[in-house]
Amino acid sequence: MSNEHYAAPDVTDRRVALNERRDNLSSASTERREKLESSYSYQLFERDCDEAKVWINEKLKIANDANYMDPTNLQGQLCVKVNR
Repeated sequence: MSNEHYAAPDVTDRRVALNERRDNLSSASTERREKLESSYSYQLFERDCDEAKVWINEKLKIANDANYMDPTNLQGQLCVKVNR
């Protein structure tokens, strides 16, 4: 814009203000994206932990079963393990 234009200082001030707002919005958007990605990773971790807990509890039920130690029940235990 020409410095000789009557509104040149106002236009320059407004352009600078808009550029600052755009930069602030861009940085806020980047920060929010990083937080959301971090939250997503945490949620995946929590899901995996919950699945591991369920798996461990299933195995503990089998291991704590009195029939598990009975040698006459080995064939049944083998079938259960193969079918899972």
